[in-house]
Amino acid sequence: MSLSDLHLDEHARDKFIRLVGDCYKPDTDEVVFVSEKCPLKEQNFDYAMFLLTAIYNESWKHEAWEKLITEEDMKVYIWQQRKSKETVVQLLTKNKQIEKTSTPTEEQRLQHIPEDCSEEALLEVKEVKDYADAVTNYMNNGESQEAIENYGGAVRKLLGIKGGLQAASSS
Repeated sequence: MSLSDLHLDEHARDKFIRLVGDCYKPDTDEVVFVSEKCPLKEQNFDYAMFLLTAIYNESWKHEAWEKLITEEDMKVYIWQQRKSKETVVQLLTKNKQIEKTSTPTEEQRLQHIPEDCSEEALLEVKEVKDYADAVTNYMNNGESQEAIENYGGAVRKLLGIKGGLQAASSS
C-alpha cells in the first residue's frame, strides 16, 4: 500500500512514519505489514487491517509532547514550517520598502515582488516557490551537484542576481 493513498496532512504523515518505523519504505513510499502469527490467512489480514486503522487514527491525533518537537526532530524538511520562509518574506518585504523610499534602477529592482507585499502574495511568486522547492529538495534528498546548482540558481533568481557561480567567484 502506498502511503500517499491515505491522504495524510504533513503532521499525520510524519507521525504515521514514526509509528510504523521500518515498515515504511521511503524509496517506494510503501507501508508493508507482515502478519503471520494467526493460524488463518484471513485472521492475519484482519490483524494487518486493524494495525493500519489504529495507526492511521493515531497519526491524526495531536499529543502534548508533539508541541515540543523542534525543527531538528522532523524527519522531512517542510519549508512552509521553517524559519527560512519567515526570512524570505521579511527580506522581500524590506526590499520592497527600500524600493519605495529610494529610486533604484530597473536593474536593481526586483521585478517579481508584487506591490501587495503580503505574505500570501509573496508565497505565490514563482521565484519564491522555486526557492522553496530547491531548499526542500536539498534538505530532504541530500547534497548533490544538481541540488547545489538548483539551490544556487533559485537564490540568484530570488534576489535578482545575474550570472552563475563562475561570474560571482571571479569578481
